[in-house]
Amino acid sequence: MTPSHGDKTVYWDTEDDSIELAKAGKSGLNKVCTQIAAIDSDGNRFHLRPTVISRRKHGHGIVRARWDVEPFLNWLASRGPRCTAWAHNTQYDLGNLWPDELDKFNVTMVGGRLVSARWDNVRFLDTANIFPMPLARLGESVGLKKLKTDAKSERYLWRDVEIVERGVKLLREMCEEYEAEEASTLGGLCVRFWHAMGGSNWPCSLEPARDAYFGGRVEVFAPEMHGNLWYTDVNSLYPAMMLEKFPTAADLWFGLDDVDRAEGVLRGKADCWGVATVALDVPEMDVCPLPVRHESGAVYYPWGRLEGTWTVHEIRRALAKGAKLKRLDAAWGSMTGDTYYGDFVRHFYEQRRVEKDPGRKLMLKLLMNNLYGQLGMSGKVTRSLRLANHAVDLGGGNFACTKDGVPYGEKLLAETQMPLAEHVNWLHAAYVTSYGRLALQRFLDLIPPQDLIYCDTDSVFFRAENPPFPISDQLGEMKLETRLTDAWCRSPKMYRIDNRDTRGTKGDFANGPVTKIKGVPRKEKLPETMFDTGRCLFRQPYKMRESIAAFDGASNNVTPKTRILSAWRDVEKTIISGYDKKDLRDGRFFPKQHL
Repeated sequence: MTPSHGDKTVYWDTEDDSIELAKAGKSGLNKVCTQIAAIDSDGNRFHLRPTVISRRKHGHGIVRARWDVEPFLNWLASRGPRCTAWAHNTQYDLGNLWPDELDKFNVTMVGGRLVSARWDNVRFLDTANIFPMPLARLGESVGLKKLKTDAKSERYLWRDVEIVERGVKLLREMCEEYEAEEASTLGGLCVRFWHAMGGSNWPCSLEPARDAYFGGRVEVFAPEMHGNLWYTDVNSLYPAMMLEKFPTAADLWFGLDDVDRAEGVLRGKADCWGVATVALDVPEMDVCPLPVRHESGAVYYPWGRLEGTWTVHEIRRALAKGAKLKRLDAAWGSMTGDTYYGDFVRHFYEQRRVEKDPGRKLMLKLLMNNLYGQLGMSGKVTRSLRLANHAVDLGGGNFACTKDGVPYGEKLLAETQMPLAEHVNWLHAAYVTSYGRLALQRFLDLIPPQDLIYCDTDSVFFRAENPPFPISDQLGEMKLETRLTDAWCRSPKMYRIDNRDTRGTKGDFANGPVTKIKGVPRKEKLPETMFDTGRCLFRQPYKMRESIAAFDGASNNVTPKTRILSAWRDVEKTIISGYDKKDLRDGRFFPKQHL
């Protein structure tokens, strides 16, 4: 994606009056785009305060406005035959250009994330796909502090545009330095840097390898604990795991008809790397070794008869902890292993350690931390297609789609299976996260079970006079995050921590406990409200998928439930259940028996 001669790059942003509407207690559907600003790669600047061209009253106190953005679109289209337009959280800004005309442009999405959008000769990209963080944090890293929010201020809007510009220029400077092609996502960028540095592996799309691909270990061991507590985490867990050896092939190996011989290999009597489908009897214990997918899709760590596919090294750990091998159904992998990613990780780790520039330091960290995710890519993307190419006219104004998807206007949003890239290796992906779980478990095993509180992928809360392992800032070692006096855990990704000894001083606990809940914004103490009451209410804009699903209905009859792209609405979150992955007994959570 390196720009060609004559191509133009545009950095842009929009503002609207959503904040004023919220303060006035009005619906986000009343909003109007108030400003658009952009800079192109030749330094030309454009600013527009769109003119409201119509207002239409609807029920429930909603007034929908239409505003004129054509001057900006004309300026954008005139940048040249090919134009790349970068914004931060682009799908929000597209909602300020085309709130009711989503079929005017083509989108490519992965899950709910917008990868790109195309309109005319313009390709819209998102710097949040390269720098996955708030714009304020990116600004701090590139030396441009985000200004205090003022939706009416041109200066405020221009600063946001300038942060985007500087972020993209940082990306391009580093691509040029490493002779790596640009990419529109961080994962794709990591692969291109790895290839530019001579990295290579081999492709693997075996379904059993996919079955063995689990995420990080997240568990609650105690609902609360007080006293001398520690919060530690592994320094760059997944990059550290990528220093290890990985399978060099995916051949079927070792005597499947001889359980004793197979168990000998699995116990480490012979070198091997791969995945195996087995049946194991895992004894009851406080910290069980293997992840299992519940029929609901949730992952937990039970004891009992387990049947599934795991990496050889995770099976070895289970056997070492007392599990009995009952059956070996199949195995894929190799008797040799090699380090495919070590040079890449070591290079960026060392460069980051000595780098002084905050922007480059951030970029080096992102590159080091995000290569592993590309190994496990499924190749599934969602794209907008021309509806007429996938519809059959049934007469009477009715039609049927010949392809699964969501029709909207003249488009069809449909999932597409892309060919897997040559670097995708599900066996290696399974090993990265498996190595990570094993590394975390080695630390967990050093802590008495009654002193464990919580773990999440690379971190652990526990009680101790002193940690039972070295505290170090070296790659792959446990470092101290903070000391605690109190911890309360409701469920995975939902906890409250405190250090009463630091009240009134600078730091996280200066003003009291810190509460974190995944999916709940941290502003206005919303996590605290939900933790205490079981519910919270906050405002959130409609995203692309939600808006597309309601698009055709929106064009006929606007109601409070219409999902207009980027319109803010109230969202209520409630705690609907407790922690049901383990059994609570005597103030501690114990693993369940797998049935």
